[in-house]
Amino acid sequence: MRQLRIDGRNAGSVCLGFVSRAHSAVKGLGRGVHRTPSPRNPFQKKTRVEIKRQQKGDIVYLLCRSEGREEKDRAIREKQETKLIADLNRLQQRVAKGRLKRENKIQRAIGRLLERYPRVARYYELSYDAVQKNLSWNELTDKKANAKKLDGSYVLNTLGKCFLDFSGFASTNPETRFR
Repeated sequence: MRQLRIDGRNAGSVCLGFVSRAHSAVKGLGRGVHRTPSPRNPFQKKTRVEIKRQQKGDIVYLLCRSEGREEKDRAIREKQETKLIADLNRLQQRVAKGRLKRENKIQRAIGRLLERYPRVARYYELSYDAVQKNLSWNELTDKKANAKKLDGSYVLNTLGKCFLDFSGFASTNPETRFR
């Protein structure tokens, strides 16, 4: 929870979060926000942010999708995925060469990898066959495809009534309203 301040006034508590079911609403994002470059740096490139506003009672939800955030999410996921696969290959070689023999130690090593790379480990199904002493993994393509659809989207929600007037909101970045 963070305190939301707009124009120097306390506007209430805010919870910044990610909603996993946001992908159904991402397709129909509404209003686009044009962010102007800084007057001190006219060559600055600003990314486009699309916003869809939903109000339920006193809670206002803003579904945002940003091109810059999409690139960042994709880069983070790809980097972690390459590291996870490299570590899985190393663990598989350790098991194949007999450096790691006990099943409980192998399961611990698998658990450490899942803990180290939680962002991408959910897209893989890992299995160890104790009889054949073989470590294998399968990619869960449907989960990974859903994650690619969600890249760049996030939800901002507030309990305050600061977003009831949406008219002047389009000229500024929605993220700055939460700082």
